Amino acid sequence: MTKSDKWRLKLSKEKNRSVSPVDMMQPVGAYSQAVWEPAGRTLHIAGQTGVTKDKRLPGDGGIEAQTQQLFENLKLILEAAGGDLSSIVSTTVYLTDIKDNEAFNTVRAKYFENMLPPTSTLLVVSQLFTKALLVEITAVAVVPQ
Repeated sequence: MTKSDKWRLKLSKEKNRSVSPVDMMQPVGAYSQAVWEPAGRTLHIAGQTGVTKDKRLPGDGGIEAQTQQLFENLKLILEAAGGDLSSIVSTTVYLTDIKDNEAFNTVRAKYFENMLPPTSTLLVVSQLFTKALLVEITAVAVVPQ
């Protein structure tokens, strides 16, 4: 295999924004290895949790309910900034229990269905702001001008 073959890029159909060398492990889950930042304004989103407007945990307060509310909160921020979930280029996910990763990924995949998922880093932490919180995400989005 030549050097150029080794660094061949698998480009996404969506604006050739995804970079994923064919000679490395492909993403497992709804994330991309690397994403070219499109032209636009960069929006840095502070850590978001699955807390409702009235400061409560949704539903049963479990990982699925918190993750769903978290993504609904992200959608509200992005819409207020003129974007949507497809504007997100990078996320950092904080889970308090690695056992929740599969359930988190299932919910996350639904929100990024039919679009290029952002890059993602996962960290497992001992606790978030309060013990009841199970997941938090920070994000970087690029919103069209």
